[in-house]
Amino acid sequence: MQDSEPHMLFQFKEENAAEWQVRLFNIHQQEYLYAADFAPYDQDRRRVFTWRPGHAPVQGQWKIENIANGQVRILNTHQNEYLYAADFQPFDRDRRRVFTWRPGTPVNQGAWIIEYIN
Repeated sequence: MQDSEPHMLFQFKEENAAEWQVRLFNIHQQEYLYAADFAPYDQDRRRVFTWRPGHAPVQGQWKIENIANGQVRILNTHQNEYLYAADFQPFDRDRRRVFTWRPGTPVNQGAWIIEYIN
C-alpha cells in the first residue's frame, strides 16, 4: 500500500491512555469519525460518518480492543457498538459500506489492522 492512498489518511489521537479510548480523525478532511445518533440504517446497523463542524463529537469516541496477530476490534464507546465493513448490500462494485453493529456484539467483519502513519 502506498501512503498516498485515501484509506491511509487516518491519525489516532489518544484521549485516555487508561481506557485506550481514541478519536479517529481524517487528516485530509479535518473531520472526526462518528457513529450517528440519528437515522440508523436499520435495526441492526448504525450509519458512520465524519463530522464536518470540526469539533470532536461525543459519538466519536472509540476503544481499540486487541484480538490477536495484530488485529483489533474498534468499539464506539458512546453507542457500545462495533465498527465493521458490511457484507450486506455493498455500496457498489468497488465500495463497501461501513457501519456499527447495533446489537453490540463483536462481528467477524469487524476485525481490523491499524496501519500507523507519520
